[in-house]
Amino acid sequence: MPEQKSVLTTDAITSILNASYGLTVSKVSPLAHGSANCFRVAAGDSMYFLKEYQSRFTESELKLETSLVDYLVKQEYPTAAIVPALSGKLYLRYQDRFILLQKYICGETYIKQRLPHHLLMESAGWLGRLHHILHHYVLPCEMDTEWLGSFCPDQIAAEYDDLLEVLETQKDDRFYGRIKRDILYKKQLACQMSEFNRLYDGITYCATHGDYSSFQYICGSEHITAVIDFSSARTLPVVWEIMRSYVQSSDACKNSTPFDINDFCGYVSRYLDHAPLNEHDLAAMPYVYLNQLCRSRYGYKEYLVTKTENKDELIQFAFWRTDICREIFQKREEISVRLLRALR
Repeated sequence: MPEQKSVLTTDAITSILNASYGLTVSKVSPLAHGSANCFRVAAGDSMYFLKEYQSRFTESELKLETSLVDYLVKQEYPTAAIVPALSGKLYLRYQDRFILLQKYICGETYIKQRLPHHLLMESAGWLGRLHHILHHYVLPCEMDTEWLGSFCPDQIAAEYDDLLEVLETQKDDRFYGRIKRDILYKKQLACQMSEFNRLYDGITYCATHGDYSSFQYICGSEHITAVIDFSSARTLPVVWEIMRSYVQSSDACKNSTPFDINDFCGYVSRYLDHAPLNEHDLAAMPYVYLNQLCRSRYGYKEYLVTKTENKDELIQFAFWRTDICREIFQKREEISVRLLRALR
């Protein structure tokens, strides 16, 4: 669901698109599309996708995204082309929000872990193609050695302790026991992960989507027709994006479902058809994914402290992610061994 209430009305959208794009709007339909406010717009014989960014987005971030999308379109990677305003600008500002207009691509999107298996495997290939295209593309780097060096187990433990203190004031909450077990587990895991930092040596970094998962694919019945929403694009460890995309999309990672190593190896194999990975990448993959995930208090903090409007939905997401941590940590060595065997 959207993070913020939209500042756009149908009349405002109609006026903006007429004045800035020369379009005569006949219909505006809100879309349930993630954390931003999005709309499908009919104008003449054409359909458009209008995205209203959250107020936290900066102009520099919009420039990064629009430049990247423009580059991908020129490289014939399947994504939604940006429609420039009459002035030539690729995005506009309205009140405290940026808005972006793109060509609308018909198709279906799938919620987390509902992606049909043949599309899941195809998505691995499109991720490999993306990394091949972006091999030399420059974006700000995250999860690098500086980020790794900032990891302080004592600080992370203290942050989890702060959540535990808040939890103790809410002992009558129906999730009290589950939340306490999860926070204690993640605190312990965070303190363990620093011993695996050496595995980052030699892993591959590349410009990537940053949120590559089923909700970002436009699908037909047989194939993925487009990959959308590059607002999170950064240079990242490619193995983080690979493992995260599988976990977020595969029905083999649903609640209480054991992590399917065979299926995951098949996913990585499809990626390798289009982009290379080295032995360091394959050995480090589960550890790189866990290292980022164990730090995150997302869901627990929103439920206990900030009391976010959709806190019940977020706590369920937090439960699921912690269960995934347990599964992957338990099977981490086997995952690495099996991946290395597949490469050889």
